[in-house]
Amino acid sequence: MAVVGSSAGGWQGLQPQPSPVVVWTAEEQEILQQGLIKYCMDSGFDLYARIAADLQGKSIRDVAMRCKWMTRRARYPSISPYAPPVVPMHDNDVNAIDGHIGSLLDTNKQLFSRIEANLSQSNPMENISLLTAALCNILEIKARYEESLITNNMPMPALPVTLENYLVDFVVGMASAQYPIPPH
Repeated sequence: MAVVGSSAGGWQGLQPQPSPVVVWTAEEQEILQQGLIKYCMDSGFDLYARIAADLQGKSIRDVAMRCKWMTRRARYPSISPYAPPVVPMHDNDVNAIDGHIGSLLDTNKQLFSRIEANLSQSNPMENISLLTAALCNILEIKARYEESLITNNMPMPALPVTLENYLVDFVVGMASAQYPIPPH
C-alpha cells in the first residue's frame, strides 16, 4: 500500500523532472514568430501544438515555454542592469553656483571636456597643462570655501578625500618642468 507523500508507489512518477535547456536557433525563432501570426486565431494548447508541428525537434512544451519567455521579456524591454540615478541629471543652462566659484567650475567643466577630447584623439601632451589649470581652480575653490567658513565662524567639516599638497606640487612641478604651462 502506498502512503501519501512517500516515494513508494505511483507518487514517484508525478514528481517534476528537470528538463534540459532547449536552444533556439534564429531560424526556429523566425518560424515561431510566423506561427504566432499565422495561427493567431487559435489559443492555448492548439496554438502551441500547431507551431510545434511546424518546428522539427521542438515539443509543445518547448513552444509554450518559449512563448511565455517572450511575453515576459516583452514586458520589460528597456530595463537596465544598472540602477538609475537617484536624481536625474539634466544639463540645463541654470547655474546653481554663481559668482567667481561658479565661473571656476564652468572653466573646469570646459577643461575636462578638452581633456576628454584630447584622450579620444590620442593627443595627451596638452592634458598636463589642462590638468594643472583645473587643479589650480580646485585649490582656489577650496581656499575660498575655507575662508568663507572662517568668516562665518563655522568649523570646516571633514573632507571625505584628502589632497596631499606635497605630492601634487611634486607631480605638477615635474610636469611643468617637462611641459611648460601656457598662460590661459
